[in-house]
Amino acid sequence: MSNFFNWHFWFNLRPGALSYNSVLIMGTIIILLAALFTFLKIMKDRGYNAKMWFRLSDFAFTNALLACLLLFLTSEIVPFFSARFWFLLWWLEMIGWLWLIFNKKQKSKLAAREAAFSREQKKYLP
Repeated sequence: MSNFFNWHFWFNLRPGALSYNSVLIMGTIIILLAALFTFLKIMKDRGYNAKMWFRLSDFAFTNALLACLLLFLTSEIVPFFSARFWFLLWWLEMIGWLWLIFNKKQKSKLAAREAAFSREQKKYLP
């Protein structure tokens, strides 16, 4: 765990292969993202027309592919592309993307409330 907080661990351009536990965690994340994508794809096919489902489905598919790519490049020990900072960038990208999805959802809820309020208000105003 002391390597985890070491500058050299994150920015070494030839870090070597991942440990077994790291590969197991990455595999689990890939399987979870693929299962989420499959579930959301079924939801879309059944007619649920929420834009949030579409955005989450795109999120799950893209990040499952990125995780597979990162795992492949790290297992093949490709210089520069197997560096650990790619994992940090990937996690930051996932957090940012989820924040954008849920922020947009909150804004759409607020816009719907404002529209309903203005319709109610117009009923009573001349």
